[in-house]
Amino acid sequence: ESESVHGLTLDIAGCAHLFGGEDALGRSVLEALHSLGASARVAIADTVGAAYALARHGSQALTIVPPGRQKEALAGLPVAALRLDDTVAGILRRLGLKRIGDVTGLPRASLTQRFGSGLVRPPTPFLVRVGSHRCRPARWTSRWMCWCHSLT
Repeated sequence: ESESVHGLTLDIAGCAHLFGGEDALGRSVLEALHSLGASARVAIADTVGAAYALARHGSQALTIVPPGRQKEALAGLPVAALRLDDTVAGILRRLGLKRIGDVTGLPRASLTQRFGSGLVRPPTPFLVRVGSHRCRPARWTSRWMCWCHSLT
């Protein structure tokens, strides 16, 4: 990917309604970035990793993943979206495991045995709610928005 691609991630839990909902908030961010001459993609999901992967590697200008649907939303993305080291990503591609769904469908034990814990650990932030670095009450729902852009 181009070195000129930049992005930002925001915790939007509990505030999207102030902007008319997630769709309106996402569209507003896209419009603002386009007015600045940036080409951008915006993604909103339950986890930071899912929002990042979809904004960086997705094909839609705006992607909103319904709560709890990260696994399905990420399945079609390339394994590069998992931010694995180049060696592991290359091995996976040579084995025919080109998409995240190809990897998440395999038993974790065999992946760990073959590639070490480095391959099994990265998908966790993409698929499991991690909230943030601070603890949150269980009643709060995490929602993350990420956008990636490149200046045109």
